Amino acid sequence: MSQCDFSLVICTYNRLEVLKSCLESVIASGKELRFPLSFEIVVVDNNSSDGTFTFAQTIAQNSEVPFQVLKEPQQGLSFARNAGWKSARGLYIGFTDDDARLPKNYFSELAKILEERKNLLFFGGPIELSFDAPPPAWFPKEYGRLANQATGAKILDIPNVTLSGPNFIVKKTVLEDLKGFRTELGMRGDKLGYGEEVDLQIRAKMKAIPIWFFPEISVVHIMSARKISLRWLLHSTLVRGYDARGYLASSPSPLRVLGRFLISLLKAAFIFFLHSGPLKGRIYYALKVPLWEMGIMISFCSQILGLRKYSSEDRNSFH
Repeated sequence: MSQCDFSLVICTYNRLEVLKSCLESVIASGKELRFPLSFEIVVVDNNSSDGTFTFAQTIAQNSEVPFQVLKEPQQGLSFARNAGWKSARGLYIGFTDDDARLPKNYFSELAKILEERKNLLFFGGPIELSFDAPPPAWFPKEYGRLANQATGAKILDIPNVTLSGPNFIVKKTVLEDLKGFRTELGMRGDKLGYGEEVDLQIRAKMKAIPIWFFPEISVVHIMSARKISLRWLLHSTLVRGYDARGYLASSPSPLRVLGRFLISLLKAAFIFFLHSGPLKGRIYYALKVPLWEMGIMISFCSQILGLRKYSSEDRNSFH
């Protein structure tokens, strides 16, 4: 098959109904395209048992747009994403999630950006949250919107502000140069995992690759009811800290790791009593940094005990 301008990679695992809505939005956005842009859809089934592969094949057979359906037997989002971009025919590779929705103007806005800026290597846009159920009053309004703080087209200050997983685009030659995603990071089936796209952006920055933000190419990310519970938010914060050890530039001493955790606990008490608002919100803001630091500490101890192996050198040497 011949090369195209853009490939959209969607990785999925046992979320058939969610995937259906995602593909509907992708196809609808493609139909609204008003500018020259050849593109394809690449769905990667990561060991689903709910009929995902058969469904995607049926959609592909009836699609007016080039459509690849792949199976990735090794469990893990990073394995699936690597399979997707390697098989993709696009000059640029976009990544979104199966619980994301593309606005109708997505492909048109993308086409305009690619036409106006010929030398882009790595870029993306904002995430707009949509909730299955109304979020409670205490739910953090900034959740999932870190990059959205940027106004207008700009280069992001990686790693302080990064693009989010459901909405980033990389030139395929850059992915080849960076060797794709590190497979020890990210979701693995039903097991929470993070950091693979942050790690990719950090490694890109190390090679002096600018990472651009464009507010025009937004993506809607669906937040299920279970993700707006305090328990889920705190657990995911702990896991994010645990996985952050995989891409942190420095390897701190055990005393420094412990010290940072203890200091964060002291600060948590002040934050809890000084923060106004609902009780659950105060708990979240008080505990999010200590849980992040605890995750780093647990990961650090796992590395010392040989239960988890990586170092800062892993960025340049992995499969």
